[in-house]
Amino acid sequence: IKTRRHHPNPPYRQPCLMLKKTITVKEKRNCKRPKFQLPPRTSRLRVTFLPIQPNQLIHPNQPINQHRTSNLKPRTNSKLKTSPYRLNFNPLINPGQPLEQKQTAMKKIVLIASVVVTTTATAQTHKLQKIWETDTIVAVPESVLLDSKQNILYVSLIDGGPWDADGKGGVGKLSPDGKKYNGTWITGLNAPKGLGTFKDKLYVADLNNVVVIDAKKASIDKKIEIEGASGLNDITVDTKGNVFVSDSKTAKIWRITNDVPSIYLENITGANGLKAIGDVLVFAQGKLLQKANAQKEITKIAEVPNGIDGIEPVGNGDFIVTAWQGYVYYVSANGNVETLLDTHAANKNTADIGYDPVKRIIYVPTFNGKTVAAYSLK
Repeated sequence: IKTRRHHPNPPYRQPCLMLKKTITVKEKRNCKRPKFQLPPRTSRLRVTFLPIQPNQLIHPNQPINQHRTSNLKPRTNSKLKTSPYRLNFNPLINPGQPLEQKQTAMKKIVLIASVVVTTTATAQTHKLQKIWETDTIVAVPESVLLDSKQNILYVSLIDGGPWDADGKGGVGKLSPDGKKYNGTWITGLNAPKGLGTFKDKLYVADLNNVVVIDAKKASIDKKIEIEGASGLNDITVDTKGNVFVSDSKTAKIWRITNDVPSIYLENITGANGLKAIGDVLVFAQGKLLQKANAQKEITKIAEVPNGIDGIEPVGNGDFIVTAWQGYVYYVSANGNVETLLDTHAANKNTADIGYDPVKRIIYVPTFNGKTVAAYSLK
């Protein structure tokens, strides 16, 4: 389409896409554009049509002399003198079609759009990019916990058999960049595993005791013994200060309120990782990622290929979970599972991870690998 007089945005250079009907060239003068008004004296504009190239549609970014359309059709018995053609910009829905055919066409469009959206969502993937890893100086690290206020990483150190009461265990401190490490911050424990914080207190699961550490004084404040427990594993603390601790050997989850322990859930075979989120307790039951509400009603979130160790929420109902053998998984809210990391062939375990939600960094203790590694979640 050519215009005789110059205009920065010729009114007939692009078809009017605002109208859902077949229009004529003459009717285009009444086409209301959202960002453009026809200039005065439009009668001086001369509209002509270039030769038609079949199977090509008008594209607004093409030069004027390259515009083609396959929707131009001869119009017979027309009283219009401006052009013998009509423009149809909606080939899927023809205004002349019966109503039932229009509805069928619309259903096809909606179905195609839904398939495209579903395919796009499924194609989204996540990955881990390694940032740093310490030397093999960390004495069997089982759990890592970030203290964002102190800008420090706490690391539980077994330094012996995983269930041995040998007094070799402790808690170390590691800088978030992995450069500064203190492996003797707390000593004299047995086989410490899960870590949790509330205010200035650090809670450590240690066989049949929950050790309470004063983080400011770097000293053991007290030990809360849980009668009948023998394999305390992971720990989490809710916003009210209630401490939850799993016992992998007796298949129980305990709750400690005001230093008094009580059974919270029973018959949880493979009880391990824990995470308190509001009134909901997310926990590992073997390969199952489960959650229990305040009424202790249990709902399955997902199932991963191996037994779950660490659990960390990453937003939107998604989680990062680890399997001790050397796997890190991304679990979406809809139950979809992606494998982010596989280090089992290198004999590097992936135990109870720590997570920085601001920088989206995952801190992985490698247990028998005797290192701590940091990965960026992409």
